[in-house]
Amino acid sequence: MRSSTGSGTPGAAVSPQPTLERRIGPVQATAINMTQMCGIGPFVTIPAMVATIGGPEAMFGWIIGAILAIPAAASIQIAVHEYREYRRELEAAEEEAGGPTPAPEAT
Repeated sequence: MRSSTGSGTPGAAVSPQPTLERRIGPVQATAINMTQMCGIGPFVTIPAMVATIGGPEAMFGWIIGAILAIPAAASIQIAVHEYREYRRELEAAEEEAGGPTPAPEAT
């Protein structure tokens, strides 16, 4: 069997072609999620605000909003963590008691 290099020389070694790895890492997933959540809104409203206010001062609103969103997101993460911890404790207590209590039958 002869290998083809494209140069027409039979038997020459074929150099491997670089392949594109199809994967999404955490950074790419976050960027995709942010674009899906934000959509086109910033691209429409920022120019409209700058035109209305007449200068770059309109960007301060977006910056302040971003600064306020960071602690809000952190507090949500803390609440989710506490809820998961509560569920683990509840499941452990149910196992000690012999399993979950069956739902009462409808009469």
